[in-house]
Amino acid sequence: MYEALAFNSVGLMIECLTDNPTGTIHKIRHNHSARLTSVQFMLQRRGLIEVALNKSAQERAEQLIDLALTNGADDFDDIVDEDTGVLLKFSCSPLVFAQLSTAIASHTALWSEIRTSESAQVPLEPVEPSEDLKSQLNTLTEELETDEDTLRVWITLGS
Repeated sequence: MYEALAFNSVGLMIECLTDNPTGTIHKIRHNHSARLTSVQFMLQRRGLIEVALNKSAQERAEQLIDLALTNGADDFDDIVDEDTGVLLKFSCSPLVFAQLSTAIASHTALWSEIRTSESAQVPLEPVEPSEDLKSQLNTLTEELETDEDTLRVWITLGS
């Protein structure tokens, strides 16, 4: 796990699997003008689960929310789309992530699809970037993610 600061204000957590750590560090520093420094304090590990409900299952959303909250979910967001149905996004502590994930997965009658279920680094205080910075960040993260040694990149800004 490499930690870097890019554009003098954006923290990056770069998860890599490499047999050449020196080459990976060189790519981060020189190809992207990022400096290696601690940024872990700007992020926190969270369990994230996104569940899709089809239109006919919208009445089950409340049951699924109750199930998630009783199994360790700290927070949830719901997005209602008239065409696709409801998308529920749950977050939890990494300590209860397995319990929450198992509880949701075992109640297949309540959802139509689990879109994501992952342990992720999320910003403690997300800030919406300017359009210029957003463009630079998109280029940077795309380049990092296309590298064969990179598994995942997290940034400290909002999407």
